[in-house]
Amino acid sequence: MSRKYDFDLFTIGAGSGGVAGSRRAASYGVKVGIAENSRIGGTCVMRGCVPKKLLVYGSQFADAFEDARGYGWDVTPPRFDWPTLIANKNKELDRLEGEFDLAYSNFGPLNCVPDLRPVARECARLLATRGHMVFTVMGRICPWELGYYLRQGRGRRARVRFAPEMTAVGMNQHTVWARYYTPREFYRCFAEHFELSHHRALSLWMPPPYLLAWFERHERFGRLLGWLDDRTGGWPLLRSAGDHFLMVLRKRR
Repeated sequence: MSRKYDFDLFTIGAGSGGVAGSRRAASYGVKVGIAENSRIGGTCVMRGCVPKKLLVYGSQFADAFEDARGYGWDVTPPRFDWPTLIANKNKELDRLEGEFDLAYSNFGPLNCVPDLRPVARECARLLATRGHMVFTVMGRICPWELGYYLRQGRGRRARVRFAPEMTAVGMNQHTVWARYYTPREFYRCFAEHFELSHHRALSLWMPPPYLLAWFERHERFGRLLGWLDDRTGGWPLLRSAGDHFLMVLRKRR
């Protein structure tokens, strides 16, 4: 499966420097991508400095309890539990990795994920309490696409968005595997961990990007359609249609 990506900066490795540099670049409006095959934070935060210090701090309490008796403290013989220390160390690492307020997925990459439930669990782990997720997802009901392909007599292509599972789709001279969703279907995958804030249609009246040439030939009419998009894309029933839909979720408490 081949996809095209366009970044101003692509960072390989989400260690301390990679994350800090990427965030700083993004704060200046740069479009940033980052790749990491393990946990966000890298060796120092997740496997080296931070967990080592937590374990060292835990080991020092044995001497502290012993010294306390010499300063007048009546200390009940302490008991050490290794699994508790490891569990709390892992909890702290999760907290350090998970302090994100917002996650954003732009224009359909999640349509190419076979199972969204693991994505929902991982996003819930990474986001701070009451953090938000913003998605733009390719929807099932795109009036422009239906009309465009039915007019050409390509009924099979017109029905591709209604496939119940992943399906092969021609895109930019490549074949990608994608699954299309209604907002209800998509939210169902995230409902265990997130609550729905709102959703709306995108390109409900406007033509999809692959019909840009049509828009350029009918620019005045296209601007009218854009005006309709802005004002009616959030209406009930209509907001479930369109080339894409925008959905905002908030992490449950």
